[in-house]
Amino acid sequence: MSFRCRPAWILKLKLRGFLVLGTAIEWWSTWTDHAMRKGGPMYVAVATVLILFVAFVFFSSVLPEVSSGHNIGHRLAHGCLGAVLLANILFNYYQCVRTPPGTTQDCLEATEMDEEAGLDAGSPRRFCHRCQRAKPPLTHHCHICDKCVLRMDHHCPWMHNCIGFYNYRFFFLFVFYLWAGSMYAAFMTWLRLNAITDLAASQGVVPQHPRRLVFTFVVATAVAVALTILLACHLYFVLTAQGTIDVVGNLSDWWEARQRGERWANLYDLGPKRNFQETFDARGRWWWVTWLLPSVARKQGSGATPLTSRSAALQAMPGSHLEHVGLATHVAGSM
Repeated sequence: MSFRCRPAWILKLKLRGFLVLGTAIEWWSTWTDHAMRKGGPMYVAVATVLILFVAFVFFSSVLPEVSSGHNIGHRLAHGCLGAVLLANILFNYYQCVRTPPGTTQDCLEATEMDEEAGLDAGSPRRFCHRCQRAKPPLTHHCHICDKCVLRMDHHCPWMHNCIGFYNYRFFFLFVFYLWAGSMYAAFMTWLRLNAITDLAASQGVVPQHPRRLVFTFVVATAVAVALTILLACHLYFVLTAQGTIDVVGNLSDWWEARQRGERWANLYDLGPKRNFQETFDARGRWWWVTWLLPSVARKQGSGATPLTSRSAALQAMPGSHLEHVGLATHVAGSM
């Protein structure tokens, strides 16, 4: 069998092409990181303006017209509902923006891990070469913030912040209340637009819809549709004790275990109810209500030692004083 060698200039041209492509990708990644880092305040300003504009149109134009002809109780109920939704949206948004997600630099447990590892890159623990620190379980390095974020979910440009252990609760509640507010605003605006159309039809004229009502309806509807998908994804992440970054690796581990005929289990999955309670620090008889309430209380725990199914079972034993145990690996049990 004979092999036909390609000319050397073709190989050099391909190699140069790969080098140029790699350089271009690296330059683009660096530029977008820099733009996202410097443009963060602009994203926050744009988000604030859009939220306040929709709220202004709703309270000044939509609510008075839709509530006309109804009693004071009806108008007061809609006004209070709109005010509560707006207050929770703004509260959770700015709490998420201003609350640090938690990093290995200000975590005592992570410092102890550094001392145990001796800053040895060959240590069996996860190690970040950028931060030169040990990486606790579920911790990831954010290339925009250039820090290792505890239980990092993602970097959100609209928050100008990473979403991690200490501010994920605010992020989820912001998405939830913004979704509810958008659905409510879209529905109420649709009622107003529909009333204008019916009035014009009864008079035999072409309906003239105010532009700001149309704009509000379009924005609220688009945001509601997008947030329905986002909220569903994050609700799934919360109930299964995963993050946006971790779910990719977990799916790969699940597939590899399935190929080997094994059953894969997420070590940090405590069950849907316990996962939900741990995420929102919701305790007591009324936990299913209190998680919705605004709170400035610091999240319990440190984020460096996530609770595992094993440590949770030991904690539940009578007389057990076991602290949270952080393990860096998942388990796969035979079927």
